[in-house]
Amino acid sequence: MEVGSNTAVFSFKNEATIRVDTGQRITVKINPDLDDNLIRFFVLGWGMATILYQRGFLVLHGSAVAIQGRVAAFIGVPGAGKSSLAASLYSRGHSIVTDDNLAVASMNGTLRVSPAFPQLRVSPAVAQALGIDLRSLVPLNDHKGKFGLRIGKQFADSRLPLNCIYIIEEGAELEITPVGYMESIIELTRHSFPTRIRKPANAQHFLNCSSLAKAIPIYRLKRPKLLGLLPELSRSIEAHIMTI
Repeated sequence: MEVGSNTAVFSFKNEATIRVDTGQRITVKINPDLDDNLIRFFVLGWGMATILYQRGFLVLHGSAVAIQGRVAAFIGVPGAGKSSLAASLYSRGHSIVTDDNLAVASMNGTLRVSPAFPQLRVSPAVAQALGIDLRSLVPLNDHKGKFGLRIGKQFADSRLPLNCIYIIEEGAELEITPVGYMESIIELTRHSFPTRIRKPANAQHFLNCSSLAKAIPIYRLKRPKLLGLLPELSRSIEAHIMTI
C-alpha cells in the first residue's frame, strides 16, 4: 500500500489493485472472476477516500446525518457504531449525508460535508433491531459482515454546512462531553485518511484538522454498546444538536 498526494496504489490479496492519480482518475486491475459487489466495495472505500484526499478534502472515517436542518458527524474506530447510529436516525426520518467516507471542505468560509453514495453499511442485526426489512439489504462482500442499505428520498443531494462532530466510544452509560481544541486535533488526525491507516499525510491535511477543530464543536459520545438503546441514543442526539 502506497499513499501519496499525487499517486496511491492499493493491492487486495491479489484480487484487485487500485491506483488513484492526482485526484482525477481511479484505475482498477481485477481478477476477472471477482464479484461486482466486491469491486464496488473497493472503489467506494479506499478509492474514493484517496481521490477526495488528493483533491484537498479532509476525509474522516465516519457518517453524517442531517437532523432538523443541522448536520451531525459521527466518527470513531471501526465497529464503534457510526453507521448503526446513522441508520437509527435514518429510521426516525432524518436524511443521510454520507457513510464511511466523510469529506469536509471549506466553501465561501463555511465548512461543508459532501454527500456520498446513497447507502448505509449495516449488519443484519442492526437492521432487524430498527425494523428494516432484511430483504432490502444488498451484499457488500464486507469482511465485517455488513450489508448495504440503499437510501432513497432521505438523502442529501448537495453539500451541507457541518454543525458538530461526535466521537463515539463505548461507556457504561450515555454521556456527551465537549472535547478541547488540542485533543480535537489529535482525534481528527486519528480518524482521518490517510493517517488512520498509519500512512504519512501532507501539510494541508494537518492544517485541515486544525481548522476543523477550531471552527466546529466536537463532543465525546459515550454509550453502552446495546442495539436496544439505539432509539434512546438517537433521541439524545436529536435533543443535544438543537442546543448547539
